[in-house]
Parts: sequence; structure tokens; C-alpha cells
Amino acid sequence: MEKERIDWIDLAKGFGMLLVIFAHVGQFSIISFFIVSFHMPFFFLISGYTFSNKKYPNFTAFVKKRIKTLIIPYLCFSLLGYLFLLYKCNFFSECPYSLVTPIPGAFLAIRASHWTDSNPTLWFVACLFTTEVLFFLILNFFKKNNIIILILFTFSLIGYAYTKYFIRPLPWSIDAACIAILFYGTGFIVKENRILDKVNGIIFFLLLIVGITAALNNSQVDMFASLYGNYFLFVIAAFSNSIAFLWLSKFLNKSYVLQYIGKNSLIYLALHQSIILFFINQALHSNLLKGVNQQLTSMYPALPVFYTLITVVVTIPIIFIINNYLPFLLGKTSATNVSKSDIALTLTKEE
Repeated sequence: MEKERIDWIDLAKGFGMLLVIFAHVGQFSIISFFIVSFHMPFFFLISGYTFSNKKYPNFTAFVKKRIKTLIIPYLCFSLLGYLFLLYKCNFFSECPYSLVTPIPGAFLAIRASHWTDSNPTLWFVACLFTTEVLFFLILNFFKKNNIIILILFTFSLIGYAYTKYFIRPLPWSIDAACIAILFYGTGFIVKENRILDKVNGIIFFLLLIVGITAALNNSQVDMFASLYGNYFLFVIAAFSNSIAFLWLSKFLNKSYVLQYIGKNSLIYLALHQSIILFFINQALHSNLLKGVNQQLTSMYPALPVFYTLITVVVTIPIIFIINNYLPFLLGKTSATNVSKSDIALTLTKEE
């Protein structure tokens, strides 16, 4: 079926991707503390907002589609991360564990462990697959919003309790998916009930104030590391900030740069931390750019911004190559279909 992109959704994903890159630069600050309080729930909420179960005749058809658009890219970029690990071991002597480990690790998909250290950001793709499968089943068994909301909160409480008592992440981020499904399902409900249409500038600022206050009064949040702090502060901060910035994206509607990043958010997600930032660090610490690195270090507040921007720019030629010559990495059979992908990180609307 022919599809068209939703500009403001691409903009929202682009903005979210900038937040993810900024948070991964590694420069701790009050800004990054605030960002990590909601940047992953924001992505889950966007994905839920664009979800539609009506185009799938049954559960099997849905799973097959998600295997093509999520699992195949996940495995392809896992392999790419493994090959890059071999490169680092040969040229930089960076082999923290057995080179055999990432091979079964890609199939176990246990985040925050040596199993997936070759490309840790792919945890989101694995978690999104688990989240979508769970939500599809919930949506097909229950029809009333109040029941669905109750189930979503129940799942999130189970996931939160698990992290408190067991800590160890489960395969395919089942534990994180129990929490992520709360935001994914909320995104779907927000769309179905046109809740964003009821938000205005005043509500936006109120949401932002509530979200910032909750985030700054909570301890550090990191879904990857199973850190949520106080459950209620985490949920309030994640909801308030995510809905606020989703509305802002719809209000702004157009931004070529953010839309470009959003359209290619899967590539940015898969490559920025393990590969792109690694090369940027290597270049800045080389003898040739040592002076530049010293200047940047002295400008500490601007350093994360610089790393984020240079990561965005450096990835552009790689995006061009993948979209035009290696579309199978995105679960596509031809380059002509890439621009119309309905992958969860490059989501579209049916006409």
C-alpha cells in the first residue's frame, strides 16, 4: 500500500535522536540528567502513536512484518557491530571479552551485559519488538481504554518490581518492555483519542514544568541500566516531558534537519555510539587534532553539543550508502522502498 511520511513525526524522532546522542556523549550535567529522564520513553511513545493493528489480519502476519522491519535490521547491525569489534581488537587492542561472546549474544539480546557490548544501543530495537508483540496481544484481547490503561500500569509495576528485586536484565529486554509498554500504549491512546489536539501553549509549559520538577527530584534514570528511581517521579517526568515535546513537534511541523535525522533514526541509533563516536574520539585525540581537542575541552559546556553535531554530520555519507546500496540492513529488498519504510524507527501513515 502506498504510504506518505508524517513530517512532524519525523521531526519528533529527529529531536529524540539528538537527545539520545547528546546523552551518550558521556558528559554528565544537569541537562543530560534531565534528558535521560524521558528520552527513551519519548521514543516508545512516538512508536505507539504511529502503531495501527487494523492493517494486520492476524497475529502471525503482524509478527512476520515486525521480523522483517525490526529483527532483520537488528541482526544486520549486530553483525556490523561485531565486525567493528574485530577491527578494534586488531588495530586498537580493545578486546574486553571473548570474541565469541557477541555471536550468541545477538540472539540472547541481554542488554547492559558483555553479550551485547559490541553494539549496546540496539537494545532499543529488541525491546521495541517485545513491546509491540505484547501490546498487539493486549489490544486484540481488550477493547476498552480503561481496561487497557489498567493493564499497561500493571505491566509497568511488574517490570519496576523486577528491577528492584532481581536487577539482571532479561533476554530481549522483557523486563524493560514491561515498563516501555506503558509509554507505547499511551502513545496509541493519545492518537486514538486525539489528545494532542487538546494541548495548547499553556498546557505545554505546565507539562514541561511538572516534567522538569519530577525529573530533577528523582534519582538518575536509565532504562538501559534498569535505573528508574522513584516509580511515580519517573512516570510523571516521562509522561509530562514526552507529551510536551510531542506536541511541540506537531506545533513546529517542519524542520528539514530534524526530519532528515528522524527519517534515518535507525541508522543513527545503530551506529552513533559504538562506531561514529569512537572514530570522533580517536580523531580528536590524534596528534593532528590534539590542539583542537584541548580547545574543545576548555569549552566544557559546548563539548556535548559539538560531539552531537559532528556525529550527525559524519553519519550522513553512511546513511546515503546504506539507503542506496545496502537497503537490506534496514529490512528492505531494494533502495526504492527505503524512503517508504514503515520500520518502527522510520514510521509512516497509511493513505
